[in-house]
Amino acid sequence: MEFYYQRFENNELLWAFERNQLICKTLAYMVTFKQYENLKVTPKPHSIEIQNDDVFISVYIYVGYESNEYLEYINKKNVHIISFNRMTSSMHENKKFKNEIKFIDPKALFFTALSFSKNESLDDLKTILEI
Repeated sequence: MEFYYQRFENNELLWAFERNQLICKTLAYMVTFKQYENLKVTPKPHSIEIQNDDVFISVYIYVGYESNEYLEYINKKNVHIISFNRMTSSMHENKKFKNEIKFIDPKALFFTALSFSKNESLDDLKTILEI
């Protein structure tokens, strides 16, 4: 696995998206309430892009996003900027577009992906959660 980002956890996030379409589809569903297929994952210096012809999701990772990637995205259609950090929208750097940033709780992504999974082994985990 190639390291793209300085922080290991951001590389892990990138790899999870690259390896697992279910996670990408779940994230897309969580921000649009629609199902999408064939989502492509692309690392960028300050974010991770998840997209196809119908939806564009930008996962905010680093400061610098506001003066780089954000400027590329403002003219695209069906753009969703998300962050897994609750503080991102309150950062001074993001004040111009703070209302566009959607916070997604990582645990909510996990449990939603778990509920969408068709894996029989995971069905057992779903059963345990319901006890």
